[in-house]
Amino acid sequence: MPTSFPHSYGYDPSMTSVAGTSLALDLTHVDRAHNRLLTQFKGKPRIEGVVRALVRQVVHLEVATWQLLVERLLSTAAGQVLDRLGEIVGVRRAPGADDARHRRRIGVEISVLRSRGTAGDLIGIARLYSGETDVAIDQRLPCEAAVVLAFELAAEECFELARLITRAKSAGHRVTTEYLVQPVAESLAFSSELSTWEPGNDATGFGWSGDAALGGSLAGVTE
Repeated sequence: MPTSFPHSYGYDPSMTSVAGTSLALDLTHVDRAHNRLLTQFKGKPRIEGVVRALVRQVVHLEVATWQLLVERLLSTAAGQVLDRLGEIVGVRRAPGADDARHRRRIGVEISVLRSRGTAGDLIGIARLYSGETDVAIDQRLPCEAAVVLAFELAAEECFELARLITRAKSAGHRVTTEYLVQPVAESLAFSSELSTWEPGNDATGFGWSGDAALGGSLAGVTE
């Protein structure tokens, strides 16, 4: 009773169901066929052998069909098959990207292509792309809004996400993408350097512990 085939591209024999779907692998055909035999035919080795031999072919078909399904689902595809799925929607595997990262990028592209430009669509794309949930829409004008990311994200990733959001938005709307360039805790902070204050020394922040009457300069502003 085989559970894998030589031309498989990532099939996992231990996978008997797919999360989020009703798909399930059934390998009990032989036992169920035997149990359905009439009483007078049970215990007859030759009859049971013929039944098992015939039904075992059904099991082969079950496994082959299962592989065709699970190896081509976005959630379970791997390797070359996943690359082919990406090519269908115009997404090539980034250098060094593993299957999980490539799968997520394909999912983002599918979401962009299916987007109707609603706030829920744009938030969903940003969450799927970043893997974060702290995303909101700031409606500013009737036809203008911003997708606000309340977490730190690399600049190049932000630029790519902004391009995706632009493609996914509704026509006639202006949608920008806002993100943090450093953690919130460091966006507005006093300098931690409380050494000897001197003119032009910005490291002392807004105060100097040695003399309350003296104050330092602004350490920096994050735009």
